[in-house]
Amino acid sequence: MPSAVVALTGASGAQYAVRLVEALSDASWEVDLIVTKTGAINLHLECDMTAKDLAEIKGVTLHDNHNLAAKPASGSAKYDAYIICPTSGTTIGKIAAGISDNLATRSALVALKERRKLILVPRETPFATAHLEAMTKMSTWGVIILPASPGFYHKPSTIEELIDFVVARILDQLDIEHELSSSLDTDIYYSGDEIQLKLQKALLKLPEKQRLVFNMKYFEEMKFKDIAEVMEVSVGSLKAQYHHAVKKIEKFIKED
Repeated sequence: MPSAVVALTGASGAQYAVRLVEALSDASWEVDLIVTKTGAINLHLECDMTAKDLAEIKGVTLHDNHNLAAKPASGSAKYDAYIICPTSGTTIGKIAAGISDNLATRSALVALKERRKLILVPRETPFATAHLEAMTKMSTWGVIILPASPGFYHKPSTIEELIDFVVARILDQLDIEHELSSSLDTDIYYSGDEIQLKLQKALLKLPEKQRLVFNMKYFEEMKFKDIAEVMEVSVGSLKAQYHHAVKKIEKFIKED
């Protein structure tokens, strides 16, 4: 089974990391997750999640960022890819300077020394010259610099579609087949009435818990935090259930 280290650092853009972990799980990848202290703050602010919530997704193992004896710190642990998403400017500078003072930066240095795939996803604008020079230098080393810069030619109508655009580019680098560009709301093959009819049929095929989560989020437009209180489960678990429900519905609509 393929595996990856995913580190979430202090730059804004935690939603990219959450979606990436979900997508890797869907593709049957094992994920060793690292969340820095500032990454955890942004994860809470932007996603109403904790690192433990994110680790509830299937195939995810959470590691302490201060534990330099953890599996991702060893070159003997053969991961298929190392992804830092989002990548803070401080993390960029440390990796380029060869500093491995925590598990996130150590795992990146392991990827470099073992000549393995390392993907950095900076989400910053404008970039400081120091960071531009650091990224240029790392690019010459074979590091993939993949800024979180979503495109607009597909006419996105939701934040989720913008997030999926960037995550799709990461999956492309990993040669993972995906359909992240698809959307329940913008399917070009169906009219509004047709899509609603197909949606209702698809909902009947969902497990009860997934159907409840989808109804509250999609139709009632409730926040995950509020749904979690109603159902007495974690926000991370809810997001995973909603994601799986959406995937099942999209598959049904395309095949129906």
